[in-house]
Amino acid sequence: MWPYSGTCRLQAVKQMFMNLIERCNENGFRKLYLGSLGAILFVFGFLCMLSSCSEDDGTGDGGRTPLLTVSLVDIGRKSAVIEGIIAENQRLEMSECGIYWSADNPQPTAADNKVVVDPDSLGAFRLELDNLKGGTTYYVKGFVSMPDGVLESDVQTFCTLTGAPELDVFISITDEFQVTITDLGGGEILEVGYCYVPDDGSVDSNFLPDVTNSVRVIGDPFFLSSTRFNMRYSVPADCTWCIGRVYVITEHGIGYSSVLNYRSHIR
Repeated sequence: MWPYSGTCRLQAVKQMFMNLIERCNENGFRKLYLGSLGAILFVFGFLCMLSSCSEDDGTGDGGRTPLLTVSLVDIGRKSAVIEGIIAENQRLEMSECGIYWSADNPQPTAADNKVVVDPDSLGAFRLELDNLKGGTTYYVKGFVSMPDGVLESDVQTFCTLTGAPELDVFISITDEFQVTITDLGGGEILEVGYCYVPDDGSVDSNFLPDVTNSVRVIGDPFFLSSTRFNMRYSVPADCTWCIGRVYVITEHGIGYSSVLNYRSHIR
């Protein structure tokens, strides 16, 4: 096998040609051998070029089909669809295949998250990752377990779609909203608070308080972590119960909790 790539082969042939000419000059045989050497080396170089073209199609791997590839075909806010293909010679000996994925590790392994799949007769597989976080970068790598080790694909990176925050709220007996942001949606928190109307018995059961149709109170949260905070609330003196919702605003929108029916426990 010729040990050089296509470009290097031409350079090597050229150098060999010049070296031979120099030797002929030293021995006084330039006129005698120049024509024949040129013809011989031209044919030799042409054959090397043909060999280069047959072995390398420009893909950088000698034109061989990759043994394992994965690709992303559909990305949402909370899910992503992944497809893969396994070369036939790998399918004959594999014991297991699937993907590794992570939101933290750019080179995911089985220690992060592992999904095992059952490819079809052509070695193709398709799977969906769900319960993902919006506006978050994830890393995916395919794997095939073989008798002599694990074959891995290149890492694919994707980012889920952004959106308004999603949150859960618990009402404490200390007149606090205890808030957990279950999905920030890929944004930065710009404002938190709550909006409410007094519950005087005339409010429609399907009414959804928001910052435009209710009293809006910008909160003063105490953050326990990047996704958890407590926020004090108050109830007007002239009412006993309120109907309201907690909200969180980011650059991607405003997210609301479910409707809360609450009162003061400490006044």
